[in-house]
Amino acid sequence: MKHRFVRSISLLVSLLLAVSILASCQQQTATTPEEPTASDESKKTEVAETPQDKTDSENAEQKSEQNTEMVKADDYVPKVNKEKVFRATWGSWPKPPQFQGNPFTQGGVGEMGRYVFERLTQIVRSTDVIHPILATSIEHSERESVIKLRDDVTWNDGEKFTADDVIAAFYLNPRTICNYLTKVEKIDDYTVKLVWQDPPPFMELRDLLIAQDGTMNVPYHIFKEYVDKAKSIYESARDATPEELAVARTAFGKKLTEEQDKALSDNWNEMMKLTYPKPIGTGPYVVESVTASDAVLVKRDDYWAADQIYFEKIHHITGTAESMLGMLRNGTTDIYNGSLPKDLAESILASNKDIVFYPMFDPACHVLFFNQRREPFNDVNLRRALVYALDRTKIREGANYYGKEFPISMVGMPPSSLETYVSEEMRAKLTKYEYDPEKAARILEENGWKRNKDGIWEDKNGKTYSFTIAVNAGWQPAGVVDTAASIAAEQLTKFGFPTQVVAVDSSVFWNNAAKEGMYDMVIEWGDITWSFMYPWSPLNNTFKGGPSELMGLPRDPETNRVNLKVKGPDGTEVDPIELVDKLPVTADEEERQKIIDTLVWICNEYAFGANLYQNTTGVWLNRKTITGLPMEDEIDKYNQFMPVGRNFEEIVDIAELNIGFADMYVIWSGDLKPR
Repeated sequence: MKHRFVRSISLLVSLLLAVSILASCQQQTATTPEEPTASDESKKTEVAETPQDKTDSENAEQKSEQNTEMVKADDYVPKVNKEKVFRATWGSWPKPPQFQGNPFTQGGVGEMGRYVFERLTQIVRSTDVIHPILATSIEHSERESVIKLRDDVTWNDGEKFTADDVIAAFYLNPRTICNYLTKVEKIDDYTVKLVWQDPPPFMELRDLLIAQDGTMNVPYHIFKEYVDKAKSIYESARDATPEELAVARTAFGKKLTEEQDKALSDNWNEMMKLTYPKPIGTGPYVVESVTASDAVLVKRDDYWAADQIYFEKIHHITGTAESMLGMLRNGTTDIYNGSLPKDLAESILASNKDIVFYPMFDPACHVLFFNQRREPFNDVNLRRALVYALDRTKIREGANYYGKEFPISMVGMPPSSLETYVSEEMRAKLTKYEYDPEKAARILEENGWKRNKDGIWEDKNGKTYSFTIAVNAGWQPAGVVDTAASIAAEQLTKFGFPTQVVAVDSSVFWNNAAKEGMYDMVIEWGDITWSFMYPWSPLNNTFKGGPSELMGLPRDPETNRVNLKVKGPDGTEVDPIELVDKLPVTADEEERQKIIDTLVWICNEYAFGANLYQNTTGVWLNRKTITGLPMEDEIDKYNQFMPVGRNFEEIVDIAELNIGFADMYVIWSGDLKPR
């Protein structure tokens, strides 16, 4: 039975707006509901039930009742997929003999982790819907959050899952949430207390952080020696001062000495030497076999929710992009993630009537990042001119037909969320960057540039430039970013800046592009949230994560912290990093709104990159071998190319199909079954 929660009605508005955007890009007609109005009251941070009108609520209740009465997994007899196997062309894992059970060794356990490990709560990316898994409840007070755990869970080696395992996960492998905690305490075997730093994250963010960072992959009975040592080091360290935390947040708010830091590092390195044959988790599947191309997992008979797991076996297959597309086309896989070029997508659907495509809103964009470490990209006017010079409609049509371009440079968050999270006043102030090569030329000319007799731009010193756009040669699906780069390079060359595309081997791409700054421009994911939708997640990633390296933002040589001071929308100097750090611990909603508005304005006004389009992703499923698909009785009506969700329930159901958005929740919930 599903227990589905959404963080706020304002996010529902964002999702429905995104749906209307994506629906307009489809050939099929998808009816979307009128957009509701989010009141100030709707932005409260309490967990709210999924907003639905009365009819939808009644339908959802009926569906829930049916789910509780459905045939148990052991009694379910499929007519086609009699072996109850789920075949997937997705993911990667260490190849034997490197594959083993310790998830922290080099390469980890790869795709197997989705099926072997579980979370306290499962967040569905792009929706902020949260499902309880190992946690039964979470209660917040001013400085504490109390998590109640299920008492019927075991690791796949038979040991009980308890509060000790939660504490182990946080102390052995501190994650983002630990930078806002002072400690994690055991109240009893099935109750854990999180104690937050002062000031603590605001209430809504706490649930999102727990969902984001609540993967339980540290069985205490196996890692006890290393957990106890790490915990003792943190407990013996002094508390960092507010000034130190302002420079860099640290796990549990501690300031480690060099000796303590080395002890933690040595403990981690010793822990990584620990090996055992297969990963040990609380999830419904255990690894049976792994080869370079195939990984097989089988269902646990003793799993605490075994009655709702209908697939007895998971078979993951990997290979070249061509071979995996071949499996999709001939129906020898049950799932394939990602969008494909329009012609290829239509060809696959026409050739196999069992394959169904579900497009979905993706809070991610392909951004052409400008590297400010290289001249002339340290000139904001040059960057602005290049954004105007790009015909992003043509780029999107060639590379990601079902995506959507926006009249911005980049905004540090998915642009489809602007109407939800950025004030109307600030949205009106954002510079509109629409395709206008004449305006691009005027900007350059006003700043001393001129075209020579060959039509090539020269700066005020008479210097000409030839640019490079780097792309990751290993990008999947193939033919997306390289197509975008080729079209962009052609456009910039025609405009007067000769530009070439460089396909960089995936093994060195990030080092060359981000760390060394070897290329003028790079196409990568940007204006993206890898986790929850609330703007702190994407803005933090933009200014402190990978995009900040691709943009070549200036850094303090001693701390490697981004050191950027710019004028904000009111003309006063601001430090974007200080604002990013302040956002999650600001209790006042109006102040948080001002911070979000300012950061979005800075990204757009200073044109750190060109957002080429917001991605439309999707999931390809094989209805011959699986059932329980959203809108299953309408597949033929839509010629297998399904509409984006037409209401909130459908939006979430489709998002949950995506393994990258919700792990294996759609299997865990019992929604998908072998046909």
